[in-house]
Amino acid sequence: MKEKKLIVKPYTEFAIHSPRMILYRNQEAVIEGCKKILIYTDNMIRFQAKKQEICFYGSGLSLKSLNSENIIITGMIDKIEYFA
Repeated sequence: MKEKKLIVKPYTEFAIHSPRMILYRNQEAVIEGCKKILIYTDNMIRFQAKKQEICFYGSGLSLKSLNSENIIITGMIDKIEYFA
């Protein structure tokens, strides 16, 4: 049987244009590359990040930190949507 070689590309186009996001369970998210907050409520936080918009849905959502490098969202995160 012939052995298959796995070819791994280090980055895809999606990864290049997407912000870096770290999720801690469904209770906290750290997002790098946020340009501006578009909508901010207890149930939804939508922001502009690089070439797309990202929307967090949940309950009790709040911005724990907001600076020029990243934002930290806390609360019960139920869903994340990306918009081109």
